[in-house]
Amino acid sequence: MKILLINPPLSMKEQSGGSSLEKVANVTQPLGLAYLAAVLEQEKFEVKIIDCPQSNIRFGELNEMIKRENPEIVGLTATTLSFSNALEVAKNMKSSMPNIFTIIGGPHITASPTDTISNKCFDLGILREGEYTLLETARKIEDEGFDFDRSSIRGVVYREDDIEGSDDVRFTQPRDYIKDLDSLPLPARHLLPPLAEYHPTPASCKKVPLGTMITSRGCPNQCIFCDRKVFGNFTRFHSPKRVVDEIEELVKKFGAKEIKFWDDTFTANQDRAFEICDEILRRKIKITWTCLTRVNNVSKELLRSMKASGCWQVLYGFESGNQKILDIMKKGITLEQSENAARWSRELGFNVRGSFVLGIPGETRETIMDTFNFAKKLRLDAVNFYMLTPYPGTEVYDSLVKGGLILHSDYRFYHEMTDSKTSRLPYVPPGFTEREMKLIYAQFHKKFYLDPRYVLRQLRSIRGFNDIKQLWNGLLAIVGL
Repeated sequence: MKILLINPPLSMKEQSGGSSLEKVANVTQPLGLAYLAAVLEQEKFEVKIIDCPQSNIRFGELNEMIKRENPEIVGLTATTLSFSNALEVAKNMKSSMPNIFTIIGGPHITASPTDTISNKCFDLGILREGEYTLLETARKIEDEGFDFDRSSIRGVVYREDDIEGSDDVRFTQPRDYIKDLDSLPLPARHLLPPLAEYHPTPASCKKVPLGTMITSRGCPNQCIFCDRKVFGNFTRFHSPKRVVDEIEELVKKFGAKEIKFWDDTFTANQDRAFEICDEILRRKIKITWTCLTRVNNVSKELLRSMKASGCWQVLYGFESGNQKILDIMKKGITLEQSENAARWSRELGFNVRGSFVLGIPGETRETIMDTFNFAKKLRLDAVNFYMLTPYPGTEVYDSLVKGGLILHSDYRFYHEMTDSKTSRLPYVPPGFTEREMKLIYAQFHKKFYLDPRYVLRQLRSIRGFNDIKQLWNGLLAIVGL
């Protein structure tokens, strides 16, 4: 039985909100689909992956590709941003190929299951982690056909017609989270285009090809703007040995020259992070790498070990320069912790990147300026000021819906990057206008990156052609805001 897994069309322009930031948009391998495919292949199913964003495949071309493949099952993944496109793919497919069993998975359906599965182009929705739910579904279809008993599979949502012909949405019992992540096979990267054909954002990539990894799942923190439904509110980890085994595969088999760890908090378990660094050094793997982490999950000793094993950049979620706003966010950090982490990282020679969220409920002009001034005080090498996007499934979304403060549900505009002309913000804090928030977003980026002192620091840090290219693309993006 053939199964086709699809990352739906999403152009760099769509990903970046139609702004000049498409010049630095991030297009990397869809690891979620690669994990699904690996589990299916392990059980001898025929699997193919179509990664539309990488190849800029649009709807008509994709529909023809599906016809040629002629699969029994098509699985689509979708974030909130890509959901409109996934829906169009499914509608086109069902119109011309009604006998394909169509499954939707990913963050959006987990956050908004009833609205999603109400679209009749989807035969089944998979909630939370999908590896073993999809495998069980494929086995059922192989054994029993498309009319299998959906209620027998944990972790799904589906429609059931009643005697009057209306659709009743049904949920099955949740599937347990995968506790032993090492039990999963390595992602099926051989089913994806080569690493060299992907385009990571230059601000966080020193060498290409770039390989991406996820070495843990789940987050125990309570930030109101994050959706934790897919991987849960607790963290599970790959063992240090498994992590470094995967690094070696990426280097030796797929030609990676750098690794980006996409874990929510790579150093959530600091002892494990030390062990990963030690294992990289023990095996004498020459690789540069970057990660995302939190300011309260690092020490100077850990950062020193990370630097020694090849880490050159750390991305911190500073989020705000005002403690009251941090507390509203439930970020669980202090400004002092942010200053310490940034200072330690600078002292050890890291490239320090920071993210900030603008427009949280309770934000004022004073708190927003506190954030900008704090970002400058930290002397960061790269910064992203994101507009608050109240994604379905987040605490802030539920609160804003209850208060009638969500301005629209056009998911094509549900992203943090903002274009001053074309973006439609789903939320604007009281006391601000949409136009004002969009201008603040553009002005903050321009004031930060075009500051002569910042430009001089970056020019002094140039070590080669890739640094020049990175700075030039960044300049074009910022000027165009």
